[in-house]
Amino acid sequence: MGFQIISDGAVIDATAAGQRAMSVQCSGGTPENPVGCFYFHIQGTLFVNANSNGSAAFRFGLNDYSDAHNSIKIDHLVVNNAGSGTAARFNYVLNASIFTVAVTAGSAGLELDQVQFSQISGAASATDGTAMLIENGYTVFQYHPGDRSGSRKGRPDDQFALREPQHLRLAILQLPGADRRDGGLQQSADQPQLRRRGPAKHGLARRDGEHTLRLGRG
Repeated sequence: MGFQIISDGAVIDATAAGQRAMSVQCSGGTPENPVGCFYFHIQGTLFVNANSNGSAAFRFGLNDYSDAHNSIKIDHLVVNNAGSGTAARFNYVLNASIFTVAVTAGSAGLELDQVQFSQISGAASATDGTAMLIENGYTVFQYHPGDRSGSRKGRPDDQFALREPQHLRLAILQLPGADRRDGGLQQSADQPQLRRRGPAKHGLARRDGEHTLRLGRG
């Protein structure tokens, strides 16, 4: 009936090792015939610390999508990577409920690869990279025209340009008392079909560094 970790503020610290601190994966599958894994659960708050440059501090699922993780639940996962690698990476996750705070000094705070029909909440931060990266595999979210401002009508070419075709629904919030960091939400010049946004009234809540959610072409 799955695997459960019960943590009351426990810390997994692999900072001195210079490599990944924690990996959750299932064996016996192949990319063509993935093994199904069910009901993994982290109950309570778990802290994961690493200083990894070449891999994610916390990785859920194998990078080749040979294990499909179904119906997982993560109550409160806090990942800090002092290196240049990703903080938390999720591969081939289905029907999940995940709350994670993913912080890295490097490339990507939270990386979602082939994550479908799931609720992801929390925060993501990257001092020298991208706060949340959606790429590879087939990731499905929900996005519909009602999420735009009422003054803007739907258009056939209205879409988010990500690494792969996506249906996306995002709620990007900012804490009261916002400052100059509002201007971080800018579409790049190579996305002519997307609306370029100036300084926003609502942006991603960030505390330090440049923690911008970037939606761009690969």
